[in-house]
Amino acid sequence: MAATFSSNRIDFTSWINLSPVSVCFWFYINPAIKDPERMFGSDDVWEIRVTTGWSPGSYRFSNELFGDTACISTTVISASVWYHGVCTAVSGTSRGVYINGISEATAGAAATPTGTTLSIGNRSGSAAGDGLSGIIDDVRIYNRILTADEIATIYACRGSDTILNGLQNRWLLNEGGSGVTMTGTGSVKDLTGTKDGTPASSPTYTESFIKLSRQLTRK
Repeated sequence: MAATFSSNRIDFTSWINLSPVSVCFWFYINPAIKDPERMFGSDDVWEIRVTTGWSPGSYRFSNELFGDTACISTTVISASVWYHGVCTAVSGTSRGVYINGISEATAGAAATPTGTTLSIGNRSGSAAGDGLSGIIDDVRIYNRILTADEIATIYACRGSDTILNGLQNRWLLNEGGSGVTMTGTGSVKDLTGTKDGTPASSPTYTESFIKLSRQLTRK
């Protein structure tokens, strides 16, 4: 399963922001793409999103993980298409963006991450009405910068890789069947760490990209 969102989210409280960090996940945006489509955030401090109107152009995957000027993909994100996104960052040093296993952008980083609630599908705080309309699958957070080869492997293996070094958190978002509403404190289970999540405003479960892609591969 995966998680489908409509400006709702999953919250992880008592969050301690990491540096260095790599955030990996599959995402799918429903038509029509709005501005913004917030996928991750920490309070009103940082976020990962698809945004419009910024250089180098509209509908790009944006790493604003540490609150600096955005680090933005060259790939134009389309609705109704699955993508694998990775954002990397080192506080005060650098950030990177990967789409489908390919490095697409790098930028500096000056700010230090803060915030105590991590959210998937949106962010808490003042922007809670501007979250993702779409699906997120197989979310991972590493406490190091993944190599380009590792990121390419995670993308190509569709969840069957064994890259565990530095893996702090992994949420498969598969606790319920397709169409089931996500509810309950700590009901979204962290397979690697201790950060179980609590759904806000009732996101639901749906068929996952990983499951569907494996079925197609077997055929």
